[in-house]
Amino acid sequence: MRAAGKVAKAFSEKVAKQKWLRVEKAINNIAMSKKGLVEQEVRMEHFLEKREILGKELEALEQRREQAVVKNHDTMQLDSYIEDIKENINYVQETISETQHNVIEIEETQDTSGNVDLQQIVNSIYDIDEAKYIIEKLYNMTLSQSHAAAQRDAKLKESEATLVELQQENNVRGQLLDHVLHNEIPIFSKELITSVSSNTNETTSSNSSRSSSPAPVEMHLSVPESHAHTHSSRSKIRRRTAQPAEMLFGLHTQSSMTQSQDASTLRMDYSLQRVEFLMIHKARVSPLKIIVRVKKVYFRTNII
Repeated sequence: MRAAGKVAKAFSEKVAKQKWLRVEKAINNIAMSKKGLVEQEVRMEHFLEKREILGKELEALEQRREQAVVKNHDTMQLDSYIEDIKENINYVQETISETQHNVIEIEETQDTSGNVDLQQIVNSIYDIDEAKYIIEKLYNMTLSQSHAAAQRDAKLKESEATLVELQQENNVRGQLLDHVLHNEIPIFSKELITSVSSNTNETTSSNSSRSSSPAPVEMHLSVPESHAHTHSSRSKIRRRTAQPAEMLFGLHTQSSMTQSQDASTLRMDYSLQRVEFLMIHKARVSPLKIIVRVKKVYFRTNII
């Protein structure tokens, strides 16, 4: 059939396939450039947050250094920390500048290549069968990409849930460790030290009045069998609750720590048991509170 001196061309699947390959390549190039742009933006945002955190740390260290100078303390270690943070800030700033340069390059190449090629391919399609062929390919490609995106989204949500769980567990362990290391720095509180010292003096004076060769309470404090049996039973019952070492390092940590104790640690354990017995019978303090305090001190001493 002739129309205006031209003969209609028959549909060629080979030509349509070549056009589709060009369309697919142009779409993939645009998608990759978009992906690279997003990655660079996320990277830059991460380093901006890191720079802000380092700036706050630097400010805090400089304030501590000023206080140390006023108190005539040694500032060598603080100076080293400040120098390290300044180097990190310089590195982060260089990375931010490099990322900004990469973003500008990606935007420039994206504007001059992919969109122009895709527009030229679309303008070259005149046959309706070619258009149907390319639309069908686009449909299949869209379904495939949507399925892959859904799978990645599901994996991302699972990873985020795992991350939240690990962060919560880490926060709990961090709070417990902070409580053990910082809130329990004094071996005993002031009230407990006062009661223990006074009761120790009373016990020492009573022993000296009964014996011609007095000995320190720490060396010759005797525990009745009935109390020892009660104490061992109470230790077994109290042992059922989780101790700080178990909450920090697992259930089997205490047994391994007990097996690896040296002579000094055993002497500390013996001294703490004597202090516990002394406070229960002499001090006006709840036995449960005393036991908890003694165990906390014992755990911290083993860590140190």
